[in-house]
Amino acid sequence: MTVSFAWLLSSPLIFEEFMPSSCLPNCFCYRTHVFRSFFIFAAFVSACSAKKIDYPTPTGPTQSSFNKPARTALEGNKWIVENYSDNQSIVISDTSIDQTVYIYGCKNSTIQVKGKVNVVTMDCCTRCGIAVDSVVSTIDIVNSRSFAFQIFQITPIITIDKSEGGQIYLSRESLGVDILTSKSSAINFLFPPAEGTTGDTDFTEIPVPEHFKSNIVSGRIVTMPV
Repeated sequence: MTVSFAWLLSSPLIFEEFMPSSCLPNCFCYRTHVFRSFFIFAAFVSACSAKKIDYPTPTGPTQSSFNKPARTALEGNKWIVENYSDNQSIVISDTSIDQTVYIYGCKNSTIQVKGKVNVVTMDCCTRCGIAVDSVVSTIDIVNSRSFAFQIFQITPIITIDKSEGGQIYLSRESLGVDILTSKSSAINFLFPPAEGTTGDTDFTEIPVPEHFKSNIVSGRIVTMPV
C-alpha cells in the first residue's frame, strides 16, 4: 500500500491515531507542526533506506600525476629537477651561491649538484642518491624514502621531516653540522675518520635516535635519547 505524503501532511488528525490527544498540548498548530516534522523525517529515512548514499572518500594521487614528463629547468634562481625515474646521470653544474635546488618526485635516480648553492631540497623521492658539493644555508629532506645523500664539502644545517631509510654521508668539513629531524625513522649519518687517522678508513655510521625519555626539571621538560 502506497501512502501519499502530500495527503498525510495536509491532515493534522492522522498523528492523533498514533498518540492520544490527551498527550498533546491542546493546540492545533502544535499538533500540525509535530506531525509534519515526524512524517518529513519518516520520508527521509525511507528514501535513505531505498537508495544507498555514497559519501565522498579520500583518494590517492591520480594516474596522471605519475605521468608528468621529467625535466631539469632553471626558473629564476630556482633549479627544478622533477619526475625522473631510473636515471643515474642527472647533473646540475651551472650553479651560483644565490640559487636553490628543488628535487621532486624522482625514483631510482642519482642527482649531482656541483658548485656552491644556497638551499637543496629533496621532496617525495624514493630510492634516490643526491650528491652536493657545498650548501650555504640548509639541506632539506622531506617525505622521502630509501635515499642516500652525500656532502663533499660543507653545509651548516640538515633538516629531515617525515622520511625514512636514509643514509647521509658527511665530509670532514661538515662534521659541525646541525641536524634537525622530525617524524622520521631509520636515519643514519656516516662520517669519515679524523684527518691523519691510519688503519681502518671506513666511514663510521651512527643512527639518529628514535626513542626518547622526558622529565620535568625545574618547571621545564628535559628530553634525552634512550
